[in-house]
Amino acid sequence: EIHTTFVSSSITVASGSNNFGDDASDHHSFTGSLSISGSGTITGSLTVNGDLIVKDNVDFNGDLDVDGTTNLDVVDIDGDTDITATLTVNNEHHYFQNTSGNSNLYIKASNSGNSRLYFADVADNGAAFIDYDHGTDMRIGTEGTTRMTIDTSGKVGIGTSSPQSDLHVSGSSGKILMS
Repeated sequence: EIHTTFVSSSITVASGSNNFGDDASDHHSFTGSLSISGSGTITGSLTVNGDLIVKDNVDFNGDLDVDGTTNLDVVDIDGDTDITATLTVNNEHHYFQNTSGNSNLYIKASNSGNSRLYFADVADNGAAFIDYDHGTDMRIGTEGTTRMTIDTSGKVGIGTSSPQSDLHVSGSSGKILMS
């Protein structure tokens, strides 16, 4: 077992690599700052007591556990964040907050794709949806079926996917209730 402490000293590796220890029980402590220019790989775990400031990109190929709890108030992201997989947040409330101005949520797809927002529960992944087909129309649906369509000219169809007037209601009962 090796324990190493660096206080007011520096280590420079111009090229190549530097390994500290060869056992999981080895412990190395740095007081002050540690700068890595280039790339670094951590196999195992990294504990940061204090702030972790990243000035470029961080790639996670596994889980990001913050504080060992579901309290994600400790995550503060300033700037753009790209998520190329599923983001799962296990909490009842999710906020997009800007206390000094507007707050916007964009769902952006390719020019030939669809932007979709699904409302679901554990038993039914497609319970309700809003689907924007770029350049064509927007659909609102429940249980996987389109219930309302707004086309590119602003015509609204309820019960029809191709409205023929400003408001086109189609259904088997033929009734509209206004009260």
